[in-house]
Amino acid sequence: MKRFSPVPAPAAGGEPDFSALRERLEQQGSWPAVYTFKFVVPVASRALAIELLGDPQPGERPSRNGRYVGLTSRRTMSDPDAVVDVYRALAAVPGIISL
Repeated sequence: MKRFSPVPAPAAGGEPDFSALRERLEQQGSWPAVYTFKFVVPVASRALAIELLGDPQPGERPSRNGRYVGLTSRRTMSDPDAVVDVYRALAAVPGIISL
């Protein structure tokens, strides 16, 4: 089974193309819906990621070596475009990994 990455690699113009994610979300059901965001960020980028995520208290889990933190946020999103907007904003966080 091929794993689907929510945030694609940047296109030639430098910004990721989120059209595949948008299409996949549109096929998954009715909106609004609860969507779970999961990210791994360097500790130095934690505050910026939380601010852009828009959740003042996401679930957090530090890595064993203490250099990274996993962030989880469950939010009710109005439509697929709202989900894509969150991923687009967080793509600017240095070192972020979207799960």
